[in-house]
Amino acid sequence: MSWRGIARFLIRDRHDAWSFLNVGGRFAFRLVTLSLLVRVLSPEELALWYVFIAAFGVSAILEGGVKLVVTQQVAARPRRVVAPFCLAVLRLYRRLVAVVCLVALLFGDWWLTHKMGVPADGTVRMLWPVFVLANGIGLLSGIQGGIISGLGEVAISQRNELIGQLMNGLAFIALWGMGGGGLLLPVAALLAASMVVWCLNLHFLKELLPKRKINIEKKYLTIVALKVVKNASAMLLLLVSYQMLSSGFLLFISANDSKQMTASFGLSVQILNVVISMGSGWLNPSFQRMASAKGNINRLRSEFSSLFKRSAIILPIGMIVMLIFSAAALKLLNTEMTLLPSEYLRVLALLLIIEYLLGTLGINMINSQGKYIIPMAISMMYSLFSLLGIYLSYIWFGWGVLGAIYLRLIGALIYGALVSIMVYQTLSVRRV
Repeated sequence: MSWRGIARFLIRDRHDAWSFLNVGGRFAFRLVTLSLLVRVLSPEELALWYVFIAAFGVSAILEGGVKLVVTQQVAARPRRVVAPFCLAVLRLYRRLVAVVCLVALLFGDWWLTHKMGVPADGTVRMLWPVFVLANGIGLLSGIQGGIISGLGEVAISQRNELIGQLMNGLAFIALWGMGGGGLLLPVAALLAASMVVWCLNLHFLKELLPKRKINIEKKYLTIVALKVVKNASAMLLLLVSYQMLSSGFLLFISANDSKQMTASFGLSVQILNVVISMGSGWLNPSFQRMASAKGNINRLRSEFSSLFKRSAIILPIGMIVMLIFSAAALKLLNTEMTLLPSEYLRVLALLLIIEYLLGTLGINMINSQGKYIIPMAISMMYSLFSLLGIYLSYIWFGWGVLGAIYLRLIGALIYGALVSIMVYQTLSVRRV
């Protein structure tokens, strides 16, 4: 295959191009930020950073997966009637984010006090509200990006995310250069990046939506809320499932293991997820195309096949490269931080690839067709199995993190098989 053929295989249109650039930028900026994190933060501070992320993630379950549902519904609506729907969603979502942030403030404060033993008058506790604010703004920019993608302008959404990644890295480096240190660096950088993406998405939404004033009545707000909640109720299961696998897993380790192990596990997952995030470069534009292909099985089959092939080639290669060079990179940085042992990393990498290829891709394709309940229920059962596995590994058998990863891998294989059956059934409908 020629270089031009490879390029066409990886990048199909300008939306893919910007998404690919976003992924490449995210890959580079995350590596830079990670290298700075492990160099600037102590293992205890890095463990607290991952607890910050996990605590807000658990609270964000209340968001209910609205963004994905809204993207699908906007993509499926005619442009002439979509503006009132978008404005109503934005108004309702602001209220939802306020609730999420309030719950996050209370839950995170409780966890830091009772599970991590953080002093009430310490800097860490003062930074927690700032972290919540940054993530609240991030949720608002996320729904804006979801609407922009649903309107067919995935490239704009991806470009704004790329600029946000750049701002995150630059703010981190600038604050570090000015003498900043500790958790202040990543928290302040996240706030700056969230603000930039929110402003950019707001600007382009004003350009894409009609300039005339549109009055949104309370009755219409109620109709939109009920419609979104009806579809998001199933998506809530997916969000709960995801947070169980990520945030719940890490919070359990933080409560039952050392801060060093918490930091090592969090860092290892974040490094490997840099590779997994490469897949989102194709998933985001593909989801919009699959949603607009509802009822056209041939087009849906072609889009999903292309998405799966690209991910199945790139992700394993990326994982191998990351496993080879990540430990050596930490040694070059001369840091106290360490990754999980190599055996743990290999199993964890295999686990994440299986979850993404056999689970995430299939679930998103099925969701793009407006089908939520059964795939969400399967995801929830897998998450419950994984949490049961980490509980048994720590509390009953004393296997620790490695045992939990192996038990989760067994669940991932079953989960992947069930999702694959649903994908086959969805794509095997009579050709049209």
